[in-house]
Amino acid sequence: MFLRALPLIMVLASAFACGGGSQKDLANGDGISGTGSIQLAKVGLASESYGSGNQLSFELNTLAPILVVEFSQVQESDPNDNLRITLTDLQQNQSLTILGGEGSPSNLFFKPSQNGLNYYIHLSKSKDLESLQTELKPGGLYRFTLESLNDQTFIYEGEVVSELSGTLSVKDLTLTFLGDFENGESLVRLDEGLRGIGSLTPEFLIHTNQPLPDSPLADAQGPLSLIDIRFGSTSLLKTGSEFLELLDVRDNAALIRVKDAPFYWGGKYNLSVLPRILDGHALGTLSSNQIPNQLQLELQDSPN
Repeated sequence: MFLRALPLIMVLASAFACGGGSQKDLANGDGISGTGSIQLAKVGLASESYGSGNQLSFELNTLAPILVVEFSQVQESDPNDNLRITLTDLQQNQSLTILGGEGSPSNLFFKPSQNGLNYYIHLSKSKDLESLQTELKPGGLYRFTLESLNDQTFIYEGEVVSELSGTLSVKDLTLTFLGDFENGESLVRLDEGLRGIGSLTPEFLIHTNQPLPDSPLADAQGPLSLIDIRFGSTSLLKTGSEFLELLDVRDNAALIRVKDAPFYWGGKYNLSVLPRILDGHALGTLSSNQIPNQLQLELQDSPN
């Protein structure tokens, strides 16, 4: 499926895009003499907080997912010299991002694990409430294609293929953590390189492609009028909530900051996202399977 190729492509592509002198541990070759194939042990989302799926087919909760690829052996060369990944918006029928080769633009970021086998790929989202051309959009459908620049093959789940392609779908409402991925920030702790959220007052972007209710509440809160976000049993979005600051809002997007919540360094927390109910009826047309029902948050052990 499209999604199956997606993460894999992103991983390899980001490896290329972010590769360089510091990534010379990456390399082609799977230990099979003479094949020159790239063998992968695992490809998937770095955490369930970023989405769900299997066999490289994923549905995303966020516009800034982190994917993980595990090579069977430590690589020795820069994947950016050997691989190319193309992201295509299937709804607009246009190419968004190309990685690999000289002069390839990218909003993908690559981070290797300390053991040299796991590689994390982050598809970034700007703080702008509008989605840029190269960024994912709520409700979007994308195809990833991964190909070798030097005629190598890929080995994954026992199959040898010359090219991988798949699709990535995004939920109709997304909750996106804004952090400094290159500085080790991530929604959850993954290893020594990705240490979790680096702020006690994290910021999130909320985007939706769903129609908003025709009410003053929608005018004031945009997509926040469709949902309730709960920290434990406490609603962060209730009127006059001391736990949330609305920084910017538009009809289909909002920038919020969680504040004064009982967050502590090194803590683990869950945010539940639910359709908002008013007078016994859900606002708008958003159903529970169109939103990220629960996100796990893990804070860093120390500020820096």
